Amino acid sequence: MGNFSRFMQIIRMLKAPIPALSAVLLLAAGFAAMLTLNLPGQMSYDSVSQLFDGRFGTYNSWHPPVMAWLLGLFDAVLPGTGLFVVFEAAMLALTFALSLQRNAGWGVVPVALAIVLTPQFLLYQGTVWKDVLFADALVLSFALLARALREEGRIRLALFILFFAALSLAALARQNGLLLLPVGALTFALAMAGNLRRAALRAVLALTLLIALVSGTGLLLARRGDGGAGLEGEIRLAQIYDLTGAARKGFSLDLLRRSDPPLATAIQQGGIKAYSLQLQDTLEPLLPAQIAPGAVMAQWRALLVTRPDLYIRERVPVFWQVVATPQIELCHPAYAGIDGDPAQLKALGLTASSRPRDLRLAAYARSFMGTPLLSHLTFGALALGLLIFYVRRGCRGDIAMAGLLAGALAFSASFFFVSVACDYRYLFPLDLAAMVALFHFFAAPPQRMTKI
Repeated sequence: MGNFSRFMQIIRMLKAPIPALSAVLLLAAGFAAMLTLNLPGQMSYDSVSQLFDGRFGTYNSWHPPVMAWLLGLFDAVLPGTGLFVVFEAAMLALTFALSLQRNAGWGVVPVALAIVLTPQFLLYQGTVWKDVLFADALVLSFALLARALREEGRIRLALFILFFAALSLAALARQNGLLLLPVGALTFALAMAGNLRRAALRAVLALTLLIALVSGTGLLLARRGDGGAGLEGEIRLAQIYDLTGAARKGFSLDLLRRSDPPLATAIQQGGIKAYSLQLQDTLEPLLPAQIAPGAVMAQWRALLVTRPDLYIRERVPVFWQVVATPQIELCHPAYAGIDGDPAQLKALGLTASSRPRDLRLAAYARSFMGTPLLSHLTFGALALGLLIFYVRRGCRGDIAMAGLLAGALAFSASFFFVSVACDYRYLFPLDLAAMVALFHFFAAPPQRMTKI
């Protein structure tokens, strides 16, 4: 009886931190499993291309250069992508650690368990994609801000500095990630409390700092770019995709016929038949090698000006494909293995392959197809509900989590205008942001706002 009494005394002494400790153990086991299953990392065609750029120091203009730069830094220490995957995992682990408080509620335990069992964690987190880098930097930045609001003095200042650095990294990782800058600046200003005039000044100063960080870093990285017109090419292909969709509904390509007859013919004779709501890749082989400068932009602008209703009607089903993925098997929901350009693979000392554990991991991810756990609609609804809740509750840290969710939703909404494929990874940041915000709800009991 004496031993039992002492045991019960220990349990009572540890009563408060037991949920937090349990969550730590679950997350630690989850990260260990994820790294064991994935290292040195799953690599698609884009992953191989960016590692190649990073190792040899010339950045392809079709990709944001920051990822190639980071891959090159880690590759110089340990060849390959292993350290990069660990770096991304460390960002996400720090995100959870920043939220987790000693007096966390018991709900944090099942939430932590559910998170580490999702394919978004076990497979996507181990894949070398800029989408994952963007998502990890996004959730980390707002977790840093939420934690800074609980701290004082130098610790708070350090967390604020890291917030701006992480948010800048996220904005650099994807072209439409620039939408995060005004969201982050406004969130920072509102989280600091004070009157409206002071908040407006803080928002302007924060946005100015973020723009300076992102533009300055971008200019430095551009010095090692290949000088290509990657972004311009991406925009042109997206506009051709829009024009092909509109031509299916009878939109006239008169301007294009006059300025670039071969392209107009390619769209009408082959493009309309090959058009797919799920991806633009079916169109690219049909396009002429040379496209008249400005021809596509002029015709696309005419579509927006003369038939905005048609443009919207064409974009809605395309956007639905990326948000709802009704034919998810076409949206690459479970990529695993190594694949890429043969010449680049050879230069990197890699071989296109899929290990047995890669195949098992991909099969595990595919088992979630058609379920709420592999659905952007589920996480979008969760994000929207938590956003409303955090705004209405208004406790310390809530504004930061609301900013995270608002940023993720705004980023996702931008695909209404830019999506040309339904790849599940494109809205992976929305899934992860919703998971982190839900974890924060149970991991960080509320504190009332005070002026800072």
